[in-house]
Amino acid sequence: MDRADEDEARAWPAAGTPGRLAVASYLTAPAGAAAQYRLIVDALLDEQTRSLAGVSRSGLETLLRNRAPEPLTGRPPGGKMEPLPLSDRLDQLVAWGVAVTWPGPADEPWYQLSADAARLHTAVQSLGPDAPAARPGASAAASAAPPVLAAQLARLAEAIPGDPAAATQAWSALRTTLAAMTEAAAAWRAGLAAAQAGAPDPARVAARQDALRRYLDVWGGGVDRHGPSIAAQAAQLLEAGPPAWRPAALHSLGAAVPDDRLAALLDDYRATLNALLTWFGPGDNAARRLRRQLRDVLLPLTGGHRSPAAVRGQLSARADLLALAGALERSPSDDAAWSLWSAATGLFAARHLPHPTPQPAGPAGAVSFWTAEPAPVTAALGSAASAADPGPRPGTEGPVAAQASQVARLTDRSAARAAARAAFAAEQVAAGATEQAIQARSGLRLSAWTGLDAAQLDVLLSFLAVLAGARPGPDGSRTIRTPDGRWTVRADPTPDGAPPPAVIRTPAGQLIHPDLRLTITTALPALAGNPR
Repeated sequence: MDRADEDEARAWPAAGTPGRLAVASYLTAPAGAAAQYRLIVDALLDEQTRSLAGVSRSGLETLLRNRAPEPLTGRPPGGKMEPLPLSDRLDQLVAWGVAVTWPGPADEPWYQLSADAARLHTAVQSLGPDAPAARPGASAAASAAPPVLAAQLARLAEAIPGDPAAATQAWSALRTTLAAMTEAAAAWRAGLAAAQAGAPDPARVAARQDALRRYLDVWGGGVDRHGPSIAAQAAQLLEAGPPAWRPAALHSLGAAVPDDRLAALLDDYRATLNALLTWFGPGDNAARRLRRQLRDVLLPLTGGHRSPAAVRGQLSARADLLALAGALERSPSDDAAWSLWSAATGLFAARHLPHPTPQPAGPAGAVSFWTAEPAPVTAALGSAASAADPGPRPGTEGPVAAQASQVARLTDRSAARAAARAAFAAEQVAAGATEQAIQARSGLRLSAWTGLDAAQLDVLLSFLAVLAGARPGPDGSRTIRTPDGRWTVRADPTPDGAPPPAVIRTPAGQLIHPDLRLTITTALPALAGNPR
């Protein structure tokens, strides 16, 4: 390394960036040396399950010989394995801080893993092709974390005032469940990210569907149901502060615990509650971010099933799905996002158009499912090879198969939709004219409301119905806002002296009512078609 490289190597750690982790150096050694280092560290770590006194050099040789035949004395028959220079490897592990050595009986060196190396190698053993299979029970327990967290928070809130033992148990369950949930969420993210990388194949699709199923079936519903209560209870416990937590901490550590250990445990309590608020608190919390990430995976997945199966890539809803995802992301609230999602996916009440629509021609266009002739069904997603091969597949030749593979033509309702839009526009124009006529009568007494048509009469009757149930103010006037939020109406009482009631002639007959003065203002923008 030249002088410039040395200066740069010293400058980066001085700037506060992460530096070299010497205890992990054995993992990045050349391939042959790395295998030998792994063999030694595996033996030392496994020996800790039987004894904490360390391993002598001769004992280590025996452990290594049992793990790998002939690792020390020579090459295996027909192989090219180099002998293990055990002394050099042990000295290097000690230099890296992976192992600790000390002289034992008869000055024989003894060895033990350092605490950092033991934690690191425990994590290393959970990775790689030889790692044990994932624990489905742990994943299932993490999936059910929201109801468990809510129940333990409620138990903790009840136990804190006078039951330190129960509070300690609740704290422990909270911390363990939160850690499992966080680990499971990280595993879901990692699995989905890996499944998204590269071209889809059966293994990636299966991994994607498995993670989505676990989230949607268990964890996602639990967040919706228990998230608000978790956030509220965690905020209340944080507001109570360390004085309320102290009895539980003393019960856990003992009355003679040093102040620094007690403060550390109280800080851990605070970190646990803050982590719960990070996951379930108001605003853009971690649960919402995870939901958005899974939603971004779910939308292309649902859109991708029909395209390969029906038209083999000739039709794609990618642009529509991306536009929908962007609109959902920009929604101001969850309610607005759900309304948009319901409208986009058809999850709303049926609205029948009053205009006839001819049935389309083509396969299955006007044939009932119950009376249609059987059609052959082909496996469009039979294998990754068939999905990648654009050529014809077995069972897709011939007119019957070609007709069965076509997409059924949808009913053309464009004329009916156009007629419905025109009718709605006409209704809006008429409503705008009615609104203008009502607004022009603001400030007049009812006796001056002449020339009312049926639409204006309906609006006036709605005003009078709401005013009849309003409580008068000190001056006898009543002010109301209509249920649709469009109008604000103030009714001044009739003058003293019992004036005659107003008689209003309408197309439906005469309306007789006390001669109130109505002051009307619009609370919403004018309707389309209103010339104002």
